[in-house]
Amino acid sequence: MCEPLLIAASASTAIGGMMQMRAQNQQAEAQRASLDYQRQVAENNAITSERLAEDARERGREEERRQRMATRDLLGRQTAVLAATGFQADTGSALQTLGDTAELGELDALTIRDNAAREAWRFEVQAANDQAQAGLLDVQRSNVQGPTISPLIGAGGQVAQQWYQYSLVD
Repeated sequence: MCEPLLIAASASTAIGGMMQMRAQNQQAEAQRASLDYQRQVAENNAITSERLAEDARERGREEERRQRMATRDLLGRQTAVLAATGFQADTGSALQTLGDTAELGELDALTIRDNAAREAWRFEVQAANDQAQAGLLDVQRSNVQGPTISPLIGAGGQVAQQWYQYSLVD
């Protein structure tokens, strides 16, 4: 007469073990999906950083070009002023002034180039870090454990114990 209750209890225990396995599987899939998403975000961030690095280099080249043009323009105006005031631009202090202007203009252009290179380098480092993060997330994803049979083993042990205890009562 107790056998139907024992069968129901055993079935309930077994079903509980299977449900635990299913929950473990769903949890593992959710974790893998989350790590996939994070990896994709890191890869997208790396691409963005690489593009920002190229943009920094391009802006630097353009600003360097504009600086050199501004220096040439300034040298032309200085030469015109010197000539208008009676100085010969190719001798003495006039030549020194033009030389200083050219030197400082070139220094400014090189500073612009260096600053752009530093900015690009920072973005390249960020891209490398993002790529490394994506690789780490991929490894973590591959290490996510799926369901184990331990819930079934535990349920089986409980069922066996229930039947054993029932057999002692008879």
